[in-house]
Amino acid sequence: FGQGPMTIPTVNYAVPEEGSNLFVRNLSSRIDELAVHKLFGQFGAISSVRVELNLATGASKGYGFVKYFYAADALNAVGALNGVEFDGRPMDVSFHKPKGV
Repeated sequence: FGQGPMTIPTVNYAVPEEGSNLFVRNLSSRIDELAVHKLFGQFGAISSVRVELNLATGASKGYGFVKYFYAADALNAVGALNGVEFDGRPMDVSFHKPKGV
């Protein structure tokens, strides 16, 4: 009241750019999507994180996907995190190429 116009926070509804999807291998079986999001989120706005799980045990299968909104953020993450140890294992971080491409 009486403090000028109200500003409303904006939400990013952008469609992720081409080349912004990463494939992450060699994850520990203890790693979950929240841990991956925290680590990769340092490099930019993330659209989605998916860690593949063993349905019988609920443990990570050791790989997953991180999708950024911007390809430049994905590129920075690959450069900074490929080969870096995460929960005792060196990650293999690369750009995801859909099957058949």
